[in-house]
Amino acid sequence: MKKRINSDDSKVVLSAVQDIVKLLSIVTVFNTPGERFQIASHVFRVFDLVEKSYSLGRMITILNTWEDPYIIYECLKAITLLAPGPRIANTPEDSLMHPKKFYYKALLAKEGIIPLLLKMTTVKWLEVKRQAILALGMLIQSCIDVRDVVVGLDGINILINLIYEDIDIDTGKAIAWTLSLLAGVTIKGQSSTLDQSHVIALVKIFTWFLYWKDDTDTLAHSLLGLSYLLPLVELTLENKDV
Repeated sequence: MKKRINSDDSKVVLSAVQDIVKLLSIVTVFNTPGERFQIASHVFRVFDLVEKSYSLGRMITILNTWEDPYIIYECLKAITLLAPGPRIANTPEDSLMHPKKFYYKALLAKEGIIPLLLKMTTVKWLEVKRQAILALGMLIQSCIDVRDVVVGLDGINILINLIYEDIDIDTGKAIAWTLSLLAGVTIKGQSSTLDQSHVIALVKIFTWFLYWKDDTDTLAHSLLGLSYLLPLVELTLENKDV
């Protein structure tokens, strides 16, 4: 795998990244922590193989320097699967693989994936854009450190600016999902919370989503986001229309 993903031949690289996606898809076939517990050794081996083959750094390089949308899309799929880690039931709390350790999120953040994903949300290829949004959501989920980096890079406005009246339903749903995860980290986090301008901007966009299209997933994401954020709205004259 290491040799193939480091090839200069785009077809070889595409095949290698697709194989990584297939390997990591074990977490979608066995899609609950309990199910993955039954095959824990195999799941750990897959994640270990991807890390030790240096595939992670290579995929980041590809995202930074390559322009082939097919390879970029597959890299983003792999990162989306990798980011939350194995998530296996009964993992000891002192293990690096425990979900609260955010091991793979930290690895990805160290490689500079967060600004790169934000950049990818603005590309012209719709599938790439959507997958970048989903990968960003997976990184943000339950992780206040990633949330703070995204906010610091103006990620909230970047995502909100992607929304327009005729946006396709799958991309709109992905944005609503990712923003609701960001809002969820805000309310659960014990350190810095969002400033009022961000809270108000998110409340307004979630409210807009309520009337956008007849899609139950988007509605659920928006209502969840509002449930997190409305208690944070300050009762001032400036916010009287919220």
